[in-house]
Amino acid sequence: MNIGDQVLQTLMDAIPAPIFYKDADLIYRGCNAAFLEFIGLPRERVIGQSVYGVSPPQLAAVYHQADKELLLKGGVQIYEADVRYADGSDHRVEFRKSVFRDAETGAPAGMIGVMLDVTVLRSAEAGLLEARDRAEAANRSKSLFLANLSHELRTPLNAILGFSQVIHDEVLGPAGNQRYVDYAGDIVRSGGYLLRLIDNILDLSQIEADRLDLEIAPVDLSALIAECMADIRIGVGAGTAVSVASETSDDVPCIETDSAKLRQVLLNLMTNVVKYNSPGGSCVISTRADADFLEIQVQDDGIGIHEDELQTIFTPFQRATAKGERAPESFGLGLPISKTLMERLGGTLTIASAVGVGTTATISLPLARVAAPEGDSGHDGPRNREPSR
Repeated sequence: MNIGDQVLQTLMDAIPAPIFYKDADLIYRGCNAAFLEFIGLPRERVIGQSVYGVSPPQLAAVYHQADKELLLKGGVQIYEADVRYADGSDHRVEFRKSVFRDAETGAPAGMIGVMLDVTVLRSAEAGLLEARDRAEAANRSKSLFLANLSHELRTPLNAILGFSQVIHDEVLGPAGNQRYVDYAGDIVRSGGYLLRLIDNILDLSQIEADRLDLEIAPVDLSALIAECMADIRIGVGAGTAVSVASETSDDVPCIETDSAKLRQVLLNLMTNVVKYNSPGGSCVISTRADADFLEIQVQDDGIGIHEDELQTIFTPFQRATAKGERAPESFGLGLPISKTLMERLGGTLTIASAVGVGTTATISLPLARVAAPEGDSGHDGPRNREPSR
């Protein structure tokens, strides 16, 4: 053995992974110490032998066939197998084999193989998958619990709100003390705040528990937008100087979607405009359609959203700042719920904003319904499309 061969053998022996190489007749011509430890044989019992001389017959046939295919096709061969080491321990091993060629003729001169023990890695992967499944099951249970709890809370809360409103309006006669009337008004306002929070949590829980039922039917979009604008003007927009206007065209196509869910999304977006706008600001709703998609844009000239906050506005309970302060009665659930609802309807919701300029929310819905895949929960998946700006 010359010095070059000694250096190569020393280098191979220093590598902990089993390494071997064979000639074109698939006869072992060299290996390292780790391979001898794996096979449980001395070097002289390996060199000059085929795989049938060093491995059990059944395994030898599998290895030999794989090596023949590698020499025939060339390139690199990677596969995994369960093997038993000489000490009796079982391992999951990844084989990586490659052909080397004759420098003069270019014909296959043999192959070299490396064995990587991936037992621990595969065990860890299996553990992670099991942990993920447990976490998903726990999350579904949590969402189901919240959905049921929200239902249970709404029943007594509605009674509290109803009777408080009766007292505040003195339906059955004078309360006898104005402070009682004022207190009843406080209960109504606080209860209404709590009811909206419960409704949002219920929506989020139903979505996460995959219990969201969709009622797909033709929708008159122009009428729906007009209704939303009226609700905003007499609701959250009452008493503010924020104007709400529509620039929808007369030829808006009729779409098939869930009217209540789309209405909820539009109201969420328009409510945000009023909350995060300056006195005298505006909210403009416009529509645009092409052959496949309908776009609805809700645009304002308000304070805008910081670029770093745009990355988190669709995360539950994350809220954009308004003039350095949190918007009143903001739960941080409207946008996450709206985005998920749009995805369940087969569309998308995107937000573009610049501080001091304003914000544009763009809803994109397919004009043609996309059939849900077999085994799906019944909602349609979004079609890939880059929304226009």
